[in-house]
Amino acid sequence: MGELKVEFYERPSGRMPTKKALEKIQRTSRELYEATLEAVLELVDIETLSSNKVEKVGQKLWCLRIRCNKAWSRIFFTIKNGIVWLLNGFVKKSNRIPKRDLKTAIILTKEVQYVG
Repeated sequence: MGELKVEFYERPSGRMPTKKALEKIQRTSRELYEATLEAVLELVDIETLSSNKVEKVGQKLWCLRIRCNKAWSRIFFTIKNGIVWLLNGFVKKSNRIPKRDLKTAIILTKEVQYVG
């Protein structure tokens, strides 16, 4: 069983999109927020990456899917050098990933993978 380290990605501007997303999730539902944090903590176990909670959505980009009662959240992440970088996230309101959130996740993935 492999172990990974989980980190919030901080943009060069100092902003941390995942922390902002977690605040929105917390305002939506305390239970969903707690379930999201629990799922994020499970990412330290490399075997979690093959679970049904994780979906590959792009090159070097994955999405952690969390469900609590009737509420859903998603957290985008990428992996580099044994570190799971949490990029951004959102509260799920439809069957599709919002284009804006996906575009942001792709930009952040490139920052982590090719710049940082």
